[in-house]
Order: sequence, then structure tokens, then C-alpha cells
Amino acid sequence: MSVIFVSVNDTYRPGMSYDEAAKVAHAAWPITLATGRKVDNLVAVYKGVPIMAWPILGAYKSEETYETNGGPRPRIAFSLGGTIPLRPEWLSVPLNLRRGVMYALDI
Repeated sequence: MSVIFVSVNDTYRPGMSYDEAAKVAHAAWPITLATGRKVDNLVAVYKGVPIMAWPILGAYKSEETYETNGGPRPRIAFSLGGTIPLRPEWLSVPLNLRRGVMYALDI
């Protein structure tokens, strides 16, 4: 199973519903579409702590871009299923969120 951890520090507010949190967690991540299609679950991280998780139903290019040495690239968004419980192994992953995102394959 693979997981993508995403920072929601700038957009999440304590007390948000699962649906509201999914809206702020699902989109505009600076990864490739190929990587986005490899991950099974998305975990939202707030202030260094995993707070919610969803299964990924699909990945697609968003209209937003991010800059690379080779020029702008599209950011990736995810179609998410219903909220799932956080797995214990997701709580102990070192969260080095470069550009707000980190993915772990086979976790």
C-alpha cells in the first residue's frame, strides 16, 4: 500500500468536517501524474500530525502549475473516497514534506 502525505497547514481549520477537509487536501500537489497514480491513500497533515485519511479513487492534472528547472508543470489533484481510519504505521512516518507533500510506497 502506498500513501501520500499532504500538508494542510495553510487551508485546514480545526473543526472542519471531513468533507471540508477533503476539499482542502485533494488538490494542487507538486508531483507528477505518474506518481499520483501510484498512491492508494491520501493523509492530511496539520502542524506535523496526521489528522485524516482518504482512499484515492483517481489522480488528474489540475489547472494550477508549479515551477521546475525545466519550466512550469501541472499540479496534481486527487479524487477521494470516503474518510478512512488513520493506520498506526501512518502515524510514525517521518514527515519531511518538501513543497507540502511526501509520498511513501509500500508502507
